[in-house]
Amino acid sequence: MNKALLALVVSVLASAPAQAGVIGFDFTVDIDSGALVGETFTGSFSYDETEVAGIADEFVDLSSFDFNFQGLSFGLNDAVAEAAFFDGDFLGLSYSIDFPAPVSFSFVPGFFALDEALFAYENPNGDGTGIIAFAPARVSVPEPSTLLLLVIGLAAVFLSRIRMRPGHDGPRTSAT
Repeated sequence: MNKALLALVVSVLASAPAQAGVIGFDFTVDIDSGALVGETFTGSFSYDETEVAGIADEFVDLSSFDFNFQGLSFGLNDAVAEAAFFDGDFLGLSYSIDFPAPVSFSFVPGFFALDEALFAYENPNGDGTGIIAFAPARVSVPEPSTLLLLVIGLAAVFLSRIRMRPGHDGPRTSAT
């Protein structure tokens, strides 16, 4: 029985993919030009890192997005929201709102580096830009195979404890 359990554990380990994870960011937009200069706006977003292949230009759909700008809240349902990458390196957000109302804005990813990313806006008082500061936070999501390994390990410990208990009718080695 121990050999069968060991074979099962080894086969699960060998077939288990890398742990999937949701990568989350909090960000701050500091307006550095235009009518809103000096103001700060905040938000957050996340994406599934398993969708990033790490080859050339990529745009990955966001899992979540929340941004508050000039007293209004914006989310995934308001525009196409993507994280931009080049060769697996995060370059920033791609997200644009163009209202007939008095606010329009865009998050523009960098072309080759994250520090090139910017925020641009239009309002009745004029246009302007802002600098985006991203603060990453990892939120891991365990794979089902990881949970399976935990259950198998706990079962193995439990079974070995039962087998060692005095009075158990299972096979025991005899003392010579």
